[in-house]
Amino acid sequence: MQPMTEHRVTEHPAEQYRGIYTQPYSEIVQPGRVWTVSKYFLRRWAAYLTPAEMWLVIGARQLSYLNRRRPWFAAYDSTLAAAAGLNVDVYRRTVKRAIAEEEGFVSRFLGKEADPAYVVRDGAPRKGRTRYTIRLDDPLTPADAEALAAWLRERLSADAGETEVTALLQQARHAEPQTLWAAQPSRPQQTDLPLTVEGIVLHVLPHLDERDRHAECNEASSG
Repeated sequence: MQPMTEHRVTEHPAEQYRGIYTQPYSEIVQPGRVWTVSKYFLRRWAAYLTPAEMWLVIGARQLSYLNRRRPWFAAYDSTLAAAAGLNVDVYRRTVKRAIAEEEGFVSRFLGKEADPAYVVRDGAPRKGRTRYTIRLDDPLTPADAEALAAWLRERLSADAGETEVTALLQQARHAEPQTLWAAQPSRPQQTDLPLTVEGIVLHVLPHLDERDRHAECNEASSG
């Protein structure tokens, strides 16, 4: 009987792989660096935002992701201007001004929290970074908000309760999203409609909001 032979497995260090670019153009463009964007944002909001505003929202969300996915970030004007593909002065006169004054559709995504502080650098005062908030999910477009409001009115009575609304919304979740959208992502004027599903429900059925307020008041008085 032959003695058992001990087999030893030689451990090799983990292989390290790194992609390379074969053309100078690719070294500059770096096509492997990808920013993600939702289909809804790309398909529906393109009718409302300028190309610069769209790229600004995408770039701002990337900055939020790098900030541990918090819904805020701080950035220099030059950083956001580069994301929007704009000259810094043009960015300050147009997009940043619209965000600060809460004008236009881009302000539905971005908000400015405070003016930047001045810091001393190289012996001279320089403007610091501005802190922004960024919406990480996509609001409904005004046209889709109108379409959803009409869809709810067709299927619910004016005095519908929470049970009926919940059942209908569950049904909507299993429907194709396109059946709830406006036929065309047209660009109407600024709308006073809320751009969330909950907001649209309370807009169509305001008595539900009143019930919640009464319940809150009762809880506060009983406490």
